[in-house]
Amino acid sequence: MLDQLRIRNFALIQDWKVNIREGETVVTGETGSGKSLFVSAIQYLMGGTIDREMRRDPDRDLVVEGLFRMEKLSPDFRHFLDENDIPWDEEGSFLIRRSMDKRGNSQRVNDMAISRNLLRSLSDYLIDIHAQNAQSLLKTRDRYLPLLDTYLGEEAEDLKGQLVALLRKRKVYLSKLDDLDLAPDELAREKDLLAYQIGEIREANLEEVDEEALNREYKTLASAEERAKLAGQVLSGLRSDGQSLRWGLQSMAHLLEDLYRKDPDSQAMKDLAWQMEAEAEALEDQVESYSDNIILDGRRMAEIHEIFQTLQSLRKKYGQTFEEILAYLERAEKKKKELESVESLRSTLIDKVKGLDGEIEAVSGQLSRLRKEAAGHLEDRIREELQEMAIKKVDFLVNFQEKIVGPDGRDEVDFMISTNPGQPPESLSKVASGGEMSRFMLAFKIVVAQIQDLPSLIFDEIDTGISGRTAQVVAEKISRLSEDRQVMVITHLPQIAALADHHLKIDKKVEETFTYSYIRALDFQGRVEEEARLIGGARLTNTTRRSAEEMLYQAQELKARGAGERRE
Repeated sequence: MLDQLRIRNFALIQDWKVNIREGETVVTGETGSGKSLFVSAIQYLMGGTIDREMRRDPDRDLVVEGLFRMEKLSPDFRHFLDENDIPWDEEGSFLIRRSMDKRGNSQRVNDMAISRNLLRSLSDYLIDIHAQNAQSLLKTRDRYLPLLDTYLGEEAEDLKGQLVALLRKRKVYLSKLDDLDLAPDELAREKDLLAYQIGEIREANLEEVDEEALNREYKTLASAEERAKLAGQVLSGLRSDGQSLRWGLQSMAHLLEDLYRKDPDSQAMKDLAWQMEAEAEALEDQVESYSDNIILDGRRMAEIHEIFQTLQSLRKKYGQTFEEILAYLERAEKKKKELESVESLRSTLIDKVKGLDGEIEAVSGQLSRLRKEAAGHLEDRIREELQEMAIKKVDFLVNFQEKIVGPDGRDEVDFMISTNPGQPPESLSKVASGGEMSRFMLAFKIVVAQIQDLPSLIFDEIDTGISGRTAQVVAEKISRLSEDRQVMVITHLPQIAALADHHLKIDKKVEETFTYSYIRALDFQGRVEEEARLIGGARLTNTTRRSAEEMLYQAQELKARGAGERRE
């Protein structure tokens, strides 16, 4: 159950801290006071969407926190928590926090960040919210099959999951069959094209190509002529008589020899001169060797250029990297092999599709049988509930029609209803009034609640179009529903408010230039005043107060008597 609720900076709500107790809690207030915000905040907490404008103060975060306490966790719920690594303890406490800042929304469960989709899945185990527009969904026939599957429960979801997987696999096989659906001449052309592509890639010998080494070799070959010319100029500078480097060094060394004979102290200069002449000679030998080894190979340059052109062509056709080109080669060879055995492969795929068709037929048939069986029980229960809600002559049935099997099976359903004797049932989407829609949805919620284990239910104005004795019956039904789960009801009906265990009232106040909503729990006298307002409107009199007090006492007696009868 939802134990505590904290709402901050949410439209008219500045900062609410609300304790919500077991049993039935009604929420009332004047039109526009903020009752819808109460439900919207809980919907947002459980993963719903809201407008960014709901963050009233743009400099503060919008925050909604809810503390849920579960007395017991079902095996399915435990499996869901473990599978998604959501932390939980044996006490079954879940603190959910959802906030919105300038960047967007974030959500945490027990201080662990989770995705919005995971939060929405988690909410399915914690609370069911019947929003104001829920009745209007009944005007669309497309909603009826999901409602029936909700009544059927997890078994329907499991079978639909199997159908989705089978249909996805069937689509893959059909796509492969489409690829193989070629006329003989098309088949020949496809095989020729694949053979050409395979040969083109194979001929390039990509496994043996070192593109980086080829680049270096090509640059070396391309510069050979220029390098030979430069080497020749260096040799000329070293060898030319009368003006070469070596001739000059030799002349200088001979002069220093003469100097040495006249002055022995100049020996170091003489020795250095002869050393420089020897190094010049060594340089000449190296340059000559370098020049002799320069290769002018135009043929090799042409070969490398052709390899580069081939690589460029392959990249345009099959992929930018060697890995991509080789992967294309592998696919082409596989497809060519398939085409060469196309008839055998086509036959194999057809057999697989037929096998899947059989499985799809079996699963969709099982789902359809379960739905029809569940529909019979649902028809009886809905009739029973609607008759108790003052539609005495009601006839309700679920009409089935077949369609092409899809992810939700082969069934199309329509909810057929007749509220007048002698009138044949027609689609609920066409004939039901607003009050009948409300009562049908409440009847459906009551029936489903009896087979589902949800700890909390919220009804937002389920009483639309209901009054008089019907309102009293609806109030009693909601009250009984709250005996083994938490129920919150936003209502305008005094009958529903009177039978509730707890009463929250929402009001508006204006402080300076700001309007705020605030919420408070009512004691008995406060409930009398609010009950009187619901009975008599804005003008309260002693008569309406006495009527309100009497209604509250009668409600307490009715609840006590009903509880005693059920215990017996």
